[in-house]
Amino acid sequence: MTDKQNFATKSDLRRLETKVDGLGKKVSGLGMKVENNSKKIDKFHREILAFKWEIDKRLQDGQERMERLVTKFKDEIVGHIDPVMKELARTREEQAIMGHQINQHEEKLANHEVRVAHLEATPQL
Repeated sequence: MTDKQNFATKSDLRRLETKVDGLGKKVSGLGMKVENNSKKIDKFHREILAFKWEIDKRLQDGQERMERLVTKFKDEIVGHIDPVMKELARTREEQAIMGHQINQHEEKLANHEVRVAHLEATPQL
């Protein structure tokens, strides 16, 4: 090996410069691709957030609708049960009154039976 073989020539430097320039262009191209992908990712993220907002809104609307339906159903049930409960209370009151009247009638009947038995036992004039 001679000293000339260990040193780069102008031609070697030009080829190296060309290769470096080519690599610089490739790196610049990759930078543009990364920037473009970053923009796409940002756009996709915004779309996902918009979709999430729409889903949340629909869920909230559905929940509010369900609450209204349950409230309406409950009101209808209470509206139908209320008259039945009033009738049941009235019937119970009537049964209590009738029970008391039956007791009074039984007492009178027993009293009459005693009086009739006494009248039957006494000689008639």
